[in-house]
Amino acid sequence: MLNSANPTTKLVRKLVVGFLTAISCSLILYALWGFISHWLDSSAAKSEYQGLREMRSDLMWELMTTQRKTPPVATGPNPATSMESVTDITIPSIATEPVTEPPTEPNYAAITASLEALQQANPDFIAWLLVLNTGIDYPLVQGNDNDHYLHTTFNGFTNPAGTIFMDFRCRNDFSAPLSLIHGHNMRDGSMFAPLVAYLDPQFQQAHPDIVILTNQGERLDYQVLEVQYTNAWNRVFSTDYDDYDTVAALLYNPPPEGNHLIALATCLQGDDRIVIYAQLVP
Repeated sequence: MLNSANPTTKLVRKLVVGFLTAISCSLILYALWGFISHWLDSSAAKSEYQGLREMRSDLMWELMTTQRKTPPVATGPNPATSMESVTDITIPSIATEPVTEPPTEPNYAAITASLEALQQANPDFIAWLLVLNTGIDYPLVQGNDNDHYLHTTFNGFTNPAGTIFMDFRCRNDFSAPLSLIHGHNMRDGSMFAPLVAYLDPQFQQAHPDIVILTNQGERLDYQVLEVQYTNAWNRVFSTDYDDYDTVAALLYNPPPEGNHLIALATCLQGDDRIVIYAQLVP
């Protein structure tokens, strides 16, 4: 004769199964919400920055992408870009953008109007940053600290993408020996994510040009000088940006005194960082 299960045992089993089912469903819903939340944040940030690109006039874009015949910056051996130590980093594929032919005469009135509109939208706006043929095409701000724009967009919305921003300790007119610029390495490929591609020396050689258009309408052309795979404790994040000797000590191949540099910095995995140094060219 078969023994029937104890009613208490059946109840315990049902409770355990129900509890495990509830936990599993909760985990699935949590993961799903995380995915949806990330997608919504990513879509919102992309939409906002696309709108800002539309705010800057086509003439402003034309002025920034006009090819200038400048001598290439001399670069020496750069051990920091060796891929032997970063084989676990995926190098993204970057779509290229066209470089326009020089206009006969830029419409500076229209360009000024675009810059003023951006300044009105956010008084912290100091420049527009363009890394040619990489997709990095964003307004640049400077806040009162390095925390606010980590998770605040140009238009003031809370978002993990944040805003590309200059370190608050730097001069906002790019006149110091070094100007440090921060940006997130977003999983959707936006913001400073394309900088990871500079770990490939061939990509670095093919994409040397960085253009900054200040809020005063001045175009500044830079060429990539050096790429460093480093960490969050690198001295570039705590140095005296106004002191040439201190800045020169950060580079493997520092340019002569009197040159002006920018450094674009973003995170990789954990505390790993990539820093792109570029030199102002005439």
